[in-house]
Amino acid sequence: MTPALLSTGEQSLQNLIEFPDWRGDAEISILCGARLAADGEFLDNHCWGFDRRKFYYIRRIEEVVGDARAIPARVNGKNEPVWIQYSVDFRKIGDAKSIIVNPNWGFNRKAYGRHYTSPQLYDAPKRSMYCHKDMSFTVQMQIDEVGKIQDAEVIRGKANEKCQKKLAEFVEHAKYMPASHQGANVAVKYVDFWFRSSDRWTGRDD
Repeated sequence: MTPALLSTGEQSLQNLIEFPDWRGDAEISILCGARLAADGEFLDNHCWGFDRRKFYYIRRIEEVVGDARAIPARVNGKNEPVWIQYSVDFRKIGDAKSIIVNPNWGFNRKAYGRHYTSPQLYDAPKRSMYCHKDMSFTVQMQIDEVGKIQDAEVIRGKANEKCQKKLAEFVEHAKYMPASHQGANVAVKYVDFWFRSSDRWTGRDD
């Protein structure tokens, strides 16, 4: 299997995102996740900002993500939809501006730098990530070199008994492509937000 890649061509996020109008210097990082279709189209895209000023940066991503394309993931020689994580770093110092799209959320940069690819979810039991209409919590887990989940736990927010059972079911059955760095599979810490959303974000397209 090969993970999806954020391409660098004309239809890449890296090429399409524009810097928002902003006075003064800025250093902003936006965390996003999306289901990539089998043709590399971004579906069910979500970006998170925990302060108001990030809204302008998120809007720049959302304006173009529908036109963006990535290199699809492949499993057994066939393109497959996957759930990916990516982040967008906006930096402005004086008149100098830069935008960097990273294929990760940065939790493992001390070990692997900016350019490792986070694990990608390509299958999970249907509705295994839906447990309550008001669900909203953060899960941390370790994902090893073969994509196996270990030590999953809720680290922020509240997960009721039903959600805890759903998490256990997910850990037992979900399938991830492992993280990769310089062509090799690597073990990483993986953090994700669980929230009310379409079941499609697990990577399923049925």
